[in-house]
Amino acid sequence: MSLLRTEGVVKKFYGLTAVDRVNLEINEGEIVGLIGPNGSGKTTLFDCITGFLKVDAGRVLFRDKDITNKMPYLIALLGISRTFQNARLFLKLTVEQNMMIAIQQHQRLSSLTALTERRKVKELEKEALERSDTLLKLVGLDRLSQEYAGNLSYGQRKLLSFAMALIPYPKLVLLDEPAAAVNPTMIEKTKDLIKQLNSKGLTFFIIEHNMEVIMNICDRVIVLNHGVKIAEGSPNKVRSDPKVIEAYLGE
Repeated sequence: MSLLRTEGVVKKFYGLTAVDRVNLEINEGEIVGLIGPNGSGKTTLFDCITGFLKVDAGRVLFRDKDITNKMPYLIALLGISRTFQNARLFLKLTVEQNMMIAIQQHQRLSSLTALTERRKVKELEKEALERSDTLLKLVGLDRLSQEYAGNLSYGQRKLLSFAMALIPYPKLVLLDEPAAAVNPTMIEKTKDLIKQLNSKGLTFFIIEHNMEVIMNICDRVIVLNHGVKIAEGSPNKVRSDPKVIEAYLGE
């Protein structure tokens, strides 16, 4: 079943085309990789899908609902979570507080309810804390729940960002370079987490320059070059595609 679909998506900056008529489809339960040389439009495409950039042409559909150019928070509420190349955290708040912020809006708690139904508020807070504890244990940060996010290592910040993307029970998670500048042990942990969560039905769309990660965990790989989709298929098929080899090696 199709979960995410883009139809002829175009994004331009000052007349330069960063994403050029990209069509793609992510099916429920897949792990799909998005690769390409630097400047090929990968993150720009993610930003178009999640509403951080306005699409100049084409459509983005999630579960057959047109989400083109909707506000990022509305897209998130529909079930799409994402991370960024550089983890966006509240560095002066604790790990646990970052997790609480990540789920707060998804609890759909009105201002009136917050003021008048204290029991409901307490129930939601308890559920959120339990969800946070579960996910922090999953990523190995449970012992650091009361540590300030600013004191975490770079790899730990990425894991916290990953956990924050998971806490609102998303249907689709977009990961932007989860293995970049991370030590080998943390890379293996991230790969294992993705495979474990995928085995339970969670769908992933992943930008990554680490080809070992892409080849090991992805069902399909999509390749961009100069904003154009030049290849798509299994990891082995894409790896041997002449257009992909030319894009990376310039041969």
